[in-house]
Amino acid sequence: MEYLKQLETVLTILLGWLLGLLTPGIAERIRRPYRRRELIWAVVDEMLSLQHTMAIVAYQMRAMRAEVSDSFLDGVLPIIEAYAGPDRNESFIKGLRESRRLPQGQRAAAQQAQ
Repeated sequence: MEYLKQLETVLTILLGWLLGLLTPGIAERIRRPYRRRELIWAVVDEMLSLQHTMAIVAYQMRAMRAEVSDSFLDGVLPIIEAYAGPDRNESFIKGLRESRRLPQGQRAAAQQAQ
């Protein structure tokens, strides 16, 4: 009887030790899909921010040379309007929309004057 009680105690200790070893792995396995999802969203957010920044830089470079065409604005304006991050500038977007309404020649003349 005493032998079975000691065996039961040893088995309980071994079971506790085994569960202690397995718990971090199980918890990590459960957390992994959530981390992956968070990482994907972070990368997508950074890519959208980069796209917005590159669109603005491309516009500014073309504006310096007075080469902002209607087709270029048609491609850049949706990118800048769709951006919802912290660098969104409503007055810049409004200025681009107003610039798009101007004829291309008039817009080029205004950009050369600046």
